[in-house]
Amino acid sequence: MKKILTLVLGVASFIGASAQYISLQQGTSMEYKTTVYQEKDSMSLTTTAKIISVSEDKGVTTVLTQEVTPLPQGQFGEKTDTTTTVYTAADNSTKFVMSTPEEAKKNVIDMVKMQIQASGQSVGIGEIDEFISSIRAKGELSITINPDMAAGTKLPNKNMRISVGQDTMSYNLWEVKVDGKDEVTTPAGTFECLKVSFVNRINAGGENQKINVTEWFAPGVGAVKVEQSVKGKPFMNQELVKLDKPQA
Repeated sequence: MKKILTLVLGVASFIGASAQYISLQQGTSMEYKTTVYQEKDSMSLTTTAKIISVSEDKGVTTVLTQEVTPLPQGQFGEKTDTTTTVYTAADNSTKFVMSTPEEAKKNVIDMVKMQIQASGQSVGIGEIDEFISSIRAKGELSITINPDMAAGTKLPNKNMRISVGQDTMSYNLWEVKVDGKDEVTTPAGTFECLKVSFVNRINAGGENQKINVTEWFAPGVGAVKVEQSVKGKPFMNQELVKLDKPQA
């Protein structure tokens, strides 16, 4: 059990992926280039996101997007997530669900299994089952915006707490606000975006980390640009490099 608890503390930063805002066309695919900064070095990753399901019920449209990111060779293989975006016609709002308790639990389990496989460690089925049964998660990480929000609009803080045995991890979205409209150009084109910023505070393994996040969302597309920094230094940047919508 202790072996697995040690591994789980290394997966904290993988929770809280961005959701899409918002294409309502099933089959729409997007490709993102992500640059992760590590001290004096940096690493580039490519994420392919594809809308796999669009369902509507009483004016509420739920979009499921599958995101696949090949991770550095020899480390964890491939990371696959399915994110949820909810569009409500009545108030023209889009809710980006970054993580639910169920998704957080699955994310932790998947990442720990990949780390075990990559490390070559031998962990018994009984120990894995014990680890899975010890996971508790509550709360939700999400942001809800609409195109009519004025610059300076403040949004509710959100939090999630994950317990694994006696160890806990917490994620908090603080100081969430709309910065206004902004034009953004990426390799995929030029977009009129709603700019949103917040602080992502992560507490894991007894360590606190505050990540300043700015995201640009384009109507009918989703997130087209993301910038993250820690103590004024780049932490992660992401931009949309390719957009493919099926023919109507």
